[in-house]
Amino acid sequence: MAWANVAILAVGGVLVMLPVILHFLMQPKPQRLIFPALRFLQERQQRNRNRLRLRHLLLLIVRCLLIALLALALAGPSVASRDFGKWLTLGGIGISGVLVAAILLAAYFQTARNGLLIGLLSAMLIGHLAYGGWAASKLLGSDSAELLGDAQAPIAALVLIDASVRMDYRYNNQTRLEEAQQFAQWLLSQFPADSQVSVMTNDNDKPFFSVDVGMAKRRIETLTTNFSEISLTDALLEGLSLLENATEERKEIYVLTDLTRTSWGAGQTRQLLRRLEANSEISLYVIDVGVAEPQNFALAPLTLSSSTIPIDGQIAIESEISRIGSAEQKIVRMVIEQPDPSRPVVRDGQVLFPDQVLEEQTLAVDVRENSRRPIAFANSTPLSMGTYHGRIEIEGQDSLVHDNTRYFTFRVQRPWRVLVVHPTNVSPKGLISTLAPPSEQAAASNYQCDVVTQEQFQDVVELAGYDAIYLLNPRPVDDAIWERLHGFVSRGGGLGIALGHNAVRAGFADPSFENAFAEELLCGKLDLAWDAGEEALFLSPQDTSHPLFRMLRPYQEGVLWDRVPVYRYWGLELDQRTSELPTQVLIRFTNGQPALIERQLGQGEVRVMLTPLT
Repeated sequence: MAWANVAILAVGGVLVMLPVILHFLMQPKPQRLIFPALRFLQERQQRNRNRLRLRHLLLLIVRCLLIALLALALAGPSVASRDFGKWLTLGGIGISGVLVAAILLAAYFQTARNGLLIGLLSAMLIGHLAYGGWAASKLLGSDSAELLGDAQAPIAALVLIDASVRMDYRYNNQTRLEEAQQFAQWLLSQFPADSQVSVMTNDNDKPFFSVDVGMAKRRIETLTTNFSEISLTDALLEGLSLLENATEERKEIYVLTDLTRTSWGAGQTRQLLRRLEANSEISLYVIDVGVAEPQNFALAPLTLSSSTIPIDGQIAIESEISRIGSAEQKIVRMVIEQPDPSRPVVRDGQVLFPDQVLEEQTLAVDVRENSRRPIAFANSTPLSMGTYHGRIEIEGQDSLVHDNTRYFTFRVQRPWRVLVVHPTNVSPKGLISTLAPPSEQAAASNYQCDVVTQEQFQDVVELAGYDAIYLLNPRPVDDAIWERLHGFVSRGGGLGIALGHNAVRAGFADPSFENAFAEELLCGKLDLAWDAGEEALFLSPQDTSHPLFRMLRPYQEGVLWDRVPVYRYWGLELDQRTSELPTQVLIRFTNGQPALIERQLGQGEVRVMLTPLT
């Protein structure tokens, strides 16, 4: 056991003497009375004297115990939490010993003393004293007890403050971070001056002990929220490594957070629990600075219809506005800024955005209690070539401002030039109408298509003016054409090849599809043109995370792939250069064979469809 105020024990010891002094000073003085010498009166006087002496002695003991208990309470005893049971047992032994001693005194001062009873009580008292001394020696002799609440012994403390952006939530004109800082300052003022204190946040900083408590307080004053946060679990693991090497006997961790579930993460929770169990001498305290019933609006991440649009095209921006708390209406605003080469810029700690607005739209949204509503915007102003920045924001006051604004960037450029190459027995109309819709939508198309036959393609001199080339069900191709296409892709162009019956020669692939350049572009060697037979095959995409499927993701559950049967397809033996030339199968047939393959070749890429698109 340790004492926070040892001096109080000395004062208590002095005060214990006061009842003893009063006991002897207040003894009644004998008075001489002239009275008949009657024997029975003398015997009665003796019995009364013994009874009063016992009462006075018991009163003396009670007074001494009260003052001693008061002195012990003021001395501030502290005890190890795991040894509390031992001290409780020792206290019970002491109290029972006092009771046995009181009974022994009562039996001793009786006129008709019972020698056997006094002997038994004396033996019990001696046994209590012996057992109490043994238990005290075992407890006081243990060097593994760690003291809690010792106001004098220095400690090694880790103060972890959650600095997530959520901690900027404002309630009663005070952010959660400010409340955590205020509590942490008070906490540090309770530590002894010689304590080792480390103040850290969940921002990937390595924990360290401050020079003194004063430096730790100044670090707390300078804390701000950050976006590069890690989970509190990971931060605690870093802090445990620091405390494990500390020399102080007392080691404590204080975590100040709003108790948001996402701030803890789930990756290393088991490891943290194992570390805390292995270091049982480290005490962990979690202080909640959150709000019981938060109220907040938030915008979900934006989804753009495309990162690039053609001149005079339109960009669609979608998001969701969510509400935590009671139902309310909010105004959501979309702003497209006038391009300004000098902004945005950070000046005096603030971000200055372009102050000229090219287009602005507002939308009133009613959001129900604890729900979310989709929102969508589209520009109506014609845009010239260039890069544009904008934002969608919730107007008005909100408790947490960081999730009220989302930014976006897109580029306006000329339409992509596409060269569609087809044999005379293949119609390209389906592909062209998809890439460049006719009539009034043509001006806003992302693609400008030029169409040539396969015979005319040999006369196209300059391929560099095109962004992509499509070969639709090509006939046998000259080696020189394969070499030109290989160079076009290597320099950054895109090539799409859809193989069909025109590549067949006597049941096998035409030899012109088997030269070195062709096999690199086709991702391997053509096998056979397979006939699906009576039971047709279907396309079966398994993973739609590729950007190719971006437009299909919202409807992937409703795409009826089994409505588009495949009766004939090419078998392909993938080459072994996939590590040198990154290759992946984007779509397979229902029989597991590749249907659409993508390959990175130089600065460009090629996609091969093993059944015709037409």
